[in-house]
Amino acid sequence: MYVFEEEGENIGLIGFTTNSSGQMDILHLAVRPEDRLKGYGRGLIVEALLLKQPEVVIAVTDEEEADFFRNIGFTVNGFNPGPDEPEQFRCVYESEEPAED
Repeated sequence: MYVFEEEGENIGLIGFTTNSSGQMDILHLAVRPEDRLKGYGRGLIVEALLLKQPEVVIAVTDEEEADFFRNIGFTVNGFNPGPDEPEQFRCVYESEEPAED
């Protein structure tokens, strides 16, 4: 888990796991309500990408948060996890291969 702190206050956090096949699963992403829509969530994801350099990033979330992931370049697909459960969204980002000279 990584926390973004500014002037001694926690602004946002990201929790994720990675595996040996190059996949990162975002388990938690939160930004204080008063600091939303300022780029902190995107920044936390970018920092995690730079730090871990995964080939693919996956997050499973609800409809409201799916729009956030869609807006920052993730592919979003809805699925029904089971009867009497709300629709969930699988958000996937595939890293680009570095260009060869």
